[in-house]
Amino acid sequence: MRTPSFGSRGSVGGRNTVLGVGLALVLASGCGADDSLAGDMAAGHPTKVKMPTKAVAEPPSDDPIAVANAAPGYQPQAYPAGPYGLTEGSIIRNMEFLGWHQPATAQYALDATESVQLSDFYDPTGEKGTELILVNSVAVWCGVCRGEYDDLKNSDTYQSLHARGLEMLGLLFEDNNADPARYVDLINWSSAYDVSFPFALDPGFKSGVYFDRSATPMNMLIDAKTMQILVLMTGYNPQLYETASQLLTQRGR
Repeated sequence: MRTPSFGSRGSVGGRNTVLGVGLALVLASGCGADDSLAGDMAAGHPTKVKMPTKAVAEPPSDDPIAVANAAPGYQPQAYPAGPYGLTEGSIIRNMEFLGWHQPATAQYALDATESVQLSDFYDPTGEKGTELILVNSVAVWCGVCRGEYDDLKNSDTYQSLHARGLEMLGLLFEDNNADPARYVDLINWSSAYDVSFPFALDPGFKSGVYFDRSATPMNMLIDAKTMQILVLMTGYNPQLYETASQLLTQRGR
């Protein structure tokens, strides 16, 4: 894949990552918004509030998914037990969003949105055929994110890796004004880039506990058999997809 040329609106976050395969990633620039704004989605007019500029601590154990799993009559999906963490080598907690498992098949329709959880991709026995999960968190205002999705749209990167056992989950957390993303943003983004992998809305910025938004996008490789975070990086570098390819090769895929 070519390395796109595009500007950054903020600072760079990144580091070399070596895990199991001895591969080092030199991270490309992420991009930052003009300010740290977020808000509750209310009647299409979010109330702006200040967001922390650094990743916050691990959410409390009584998160909504844990509460739902404990509700009478609810059958929880299988998922590794904690403790959960926020760094490479730790197990990522289960998170739930609203979006599509198959956006193109759903025709990016609002009435076709559904629950999308990390547990949907957990595959300890290999029966789903998933070896790795790539979680990608982007914002509409991020030029680097647009460059990454242009590359994905104009190549067969996802399709070729998916056939070998990689699943990708895209998350959209803010609009072009750095306000919480809305369904219109989800529809516009996914249809503009012909997104074919699972894609969901993250207006509460749940993914923000794993990175500083000033270095958007965030890319995270997860072992689907254990839900262990293998690679956690900010910015975009096509080498990440080569790293995923080599990990799959090591696993005979």
